Amino acid sequence: MQKFSPEGLIKFRTEVTLPYGFLNSQDPMGDKIASQIHVDYNGRLDIFNPGGENNRYTGSHTFGLFAVDERARPMGARVIHPNESEILIRQFHPPGSHLGVVLDFSGKNHNLAVRLYSMLQKEDRDLDRFPAILTDLSTVLCDDSKYSLALQPGKSYPYQMRTAKILADKSGNFNFEANDPNLIKEGFPSELGRGSRQLLPNPQEETSVDNLGLSGFYLNRFLYLGADDDFLLHSTSGQIILVSTTPIQKVII
Repeated sequence: MQKFSPEGLIKFRTEVTLPYGFLNSQDPMGDKIASQIHVDYNGRLDIFNPGGENNRYTGSHTFGLFAVDERARPMGARVIHPNESEILIRQFHPPGSHLGVVLDFSGKNHNLAVRLYSMLQKEDRDLDRFPAILTDLSTVLCDDSKYSLALQPGKSYPYQMRTAKILADKSGNFNFEANDPNLIKEGFPSELGRGSRQLLPNPQEETSVDNLGLSGFYLNRFLYLGADDDFLLHSTSGQIILVSTTPIQKVII
């Protein structure tokens, strides 16, 4: 079985390091994941460009990233989470595509949003917990979706959900500081109003299941955090960053 071969380390202040690398078309692991996705989704997710720098795959959308994530896990890897991506940015590494989807009250992709919401754990269906960013979901074929695809909790590992009330901010000033400590803790800023980076949220309707919406959560080349990508097959040019499922704990004597 192919195994994940990291190219570097993400350094946590807690003395934990996390090996990372990129989905690569010349690596047996990358080739196997791409082949599995082609077969499992009947060719519907073949949007990855294998001709990027150093043969790294580029061109990733929300459905595709979750599909890569699920198939990388048996090989000891997963797609990088938003907060881990922020750590790499602070270490002056080029940004790539991170894993995440926004469940909010925008009404976008409403049917898919309600479908996902109905599959969450009971305690996670409290509407006061939204907007929220979810990771570690599974991409599945779905005849009732305009994409013929949907997102839902997987069977082999638990999803993660982080409440992000900042996505409902109505101030109109969406700049944030690049050194906001919440970025490396949760993957999104704790406050808005000043700074060189920007958050791109959806306009929110009233808190109601009738207004649930689903959008991609992405990082663009200007380091803006986008929570407004309502076309879930929209492909970016970012490299797909993988991290090891086994962090390295440094023992301090």
